[in-house]
Amino acid sequence: MLFQARWLLALLFFSSGICMAAQDMDSFLTAVKEKAASISTMEAEIHQTRHLSIFKQPVSFKGFMAMSRPDSIRWEYYSPVWSALLIQGSQGVKCEEGEITGRFDLAKDPVMSAVARQIRWWMGGDYKGATEEFELTLDPKNLTLEMTPLPGRGTTASIGKISIAFDSETLSPTQIKIIEGDRDFTTITFSKKIFNDPIPKDLFSSCRRPGGK
Repeated sequence: MLFQARWLLALLFFSSGICMAAQDMDSFLTAVKEKAASISTMEAEIHQTRHLSIFKQPVSFKGFMAMSRPDSIRWEYYSPVWSALLIQGSQGVKCEEGEITGRFDLAKDPVMSAVARQIRWWMGGDYKGATEEFELTLDPKNLTLEMTPLPGRGTTASIGKISIAFDSETLSPTQIKIIEGDRDFTTITFSKKIFNDPIPKDLFSSCRRPGGK
């Protein structure tokens, strides 16, 4: 009888912990979404570092990103080589050295569709849609959200986990870590963020941006 009581008590605390964690997650995701909804545009500098087990030294990229609601994105690298990804709605353009090298339709390109979804989650702040493809875990103390791919969902087979650290004031991403396999990972750090400044529409359709690197 004593064993049963202890077992029931342990189960009660375990269930309570799960409920509290779920409530914390829901509250956090709601807060991120509400904060992001107050941001109509965002620009930031990007510093991306890719760690590959086949190389002794990591490979670093510098770039720029811009987002304009509801669905315009520019993701650009200017060092060590120049390239850009431009997305408006369901249509996208790939650029290299200032010239268009390809066009894609997100409805027909599952890989680029997965890329666009993840960027929109990161920049748009609506992570609840990610639960269809990822299991979400929150570290409230460090304001870090971990996304672990669910088996057989989306085109994220090469991704082991995505970890997103948030700014405590703006609840926008400060760093994203993408883990691939046992030893390979990529970190993307955002700095010099600018919120709600007007952005010319052609920034999302023209390969070269005015004043760009």
